[in-house]
Amino acid sequence: MLWRTSCRSDFCQNRRLLLLGCVVPCVLCSYIDNIDCIGPYRWSRPSYDDPFFPPLRNFHSASVVGSDIYIFVGKLGNTIFNDIHVFHTLTGKWEKIKPTSDQGSLPQSRYSHAAAVVGTNIFIFGGYNGSKDLNDVFMFDTEERSWIKIVPK
Repeated sequence: MLWRTSCRSDFCQNRRLLLLGCVVPCVLCSYIDNIDCIGPYRWSRPSYDDPFFPPLRNFHSASVVGSDIYIFVGKLGNTIFNDIHVFHTLTGKWEKIKPTSDQGSLPQSRYSHAAAVVGTNIFIFGGYNGSKDLNDVFMFDTEERSWIKIVPK
């Protein structure tokens, strides 16, 4: 297994620790590795032949909600993404989500942001859009598949 930095998801399911995406020296990875987290501690790379596998990226967030892993934005070279994908760990399938917004306000493209899960909601804070630091908060409702801009009072 390759030494890596900047891995974005650690998720233990059915005795398997999933590591999603990474940056290894001079290589950007976009695959899933897993290791038996109880023993005998062997690495494997499942074959996920899926046309919805998201584009390569780094500096994204990966948030675990239930048995799903949500990948939000990130960048590759000069391309800054503004998308959200979900990996359904029970089926091994990817899905690109087309979110809505009740307020007409979707988060802008960004990377190096913070993400936190509360219940079935993913909160996104800050990041960098390629020209300035961002200081905003959005909540993604994974059940409604919609964004809400959070305005602190």
